Amino acid sequence: MADQRRRASVALDSNALEEWHRYTLPGFLERLRYRLKAHCDQDHQPWPARSRHVRHTGDGHAKRRRQAFDGDVQHLSPSEQITLTRPRLKLLNPDTGELLDCHD
Repeated sequence: MADQRRRASVALDSNALEEWHRYTLPGFLERLRYRLKAHCDQDHQPWPARSRHVRHTGDGHAKRRRQAFDGDVQHLSPSEQITLTRPRLKLLNPDTGELLDCHD
C-alpha cells in the first residue's frame, strides 16, 4: 500500500493518485475495520494498566514527582545545579562561524 501511494505521488498525471484514493485506501480501511472488529468481538480485554496510568498522571503523583525533583536539585552543589531557563536562540554567521545572540 505504501509503495502504491509513493508511485501515485511521483506519477506524471493524477490517475494513479485518484485510483489510490478511490480503490486502494478504502479497501485497506475496510479490511482493517473488519479484522479489528472481529478481534474485539471475540475476546475484548480492557487495558490492564489503565488504573496505574491514571494514578501516575494524576495531580497528586505529579506534585510528588515535582517535589522529589526539586529536592534532588537542592542537594546538588552550586556548580552542579541546573539552570532551569529556556535556551536562547542564536544565529550563525556563515562567513565567520560566529554565534550571534538574537537579542543584540
